[in-house]
Amino acid sequence: MKEHADIDIVEQILDGKKNWYRFIMDKYQNPIFSLMMRTTGSRSDAEELTQETFMKAYAALHRFDTKKKFFPWLYTIGMNLFRDWKRKDLNQPRASSPFSENQLVDENDFNQELVVTRKEDMALVQKGLSMLPLDYSEVVILRFRYDLSIREISEIFNISMSASKMRIHRGLKQLKQVVCHENK
Repeated sequence: MKEHADIDIVEQILDGKKNWYRFIMDKYQNPIFSLMMRTTGSRSDAEELTQETFMKAYAALHRFDTKKKFFPWLYTIGMNLFRDWKRKDLNQPRASSPFSENQLVDENDFNQELVVTRKEDMALVQKGLSMLPLDYSEVVILRFRYDLSIREISEIFNISMSASKMRIHRGLKQLKQVVCHENK
């Protein structure tokens, strides 16, 4: 589905076709669940927060600005829920990967050496991302995994575009340091 399809779906839901919300859930369940796994480190907490994200988004759908993209709005709801959850229990570990297993390897790739190298590289990047502060790892993931614009990232974190650029720059710099250190 293209981005404009999200707006069409939202409009259908707002027009009373509530069952269309499953299209939104099907499309964005994995990215929201991945966010929650990275941030909470707990599958059960991630599942609960993912479900809560979609429930809150549905309840607030009438406030969504259809002139904007849907995913950053939904992601913001998820980040805010995580922040609330974190305030309740600050001792939760961070874990998991921003990348799915099928992103690590192209199914049609028969070069086993390349497959192994890709997996090792992705594992190193994943480890590096898990070692970054959340504010840095999430902006890097949003920018390079989900291809969000600086403006969209700024809106999600409620910071200026300049601050978003700086976080991305610092996140990449720290990631490079971690990856280079681990690669020695």
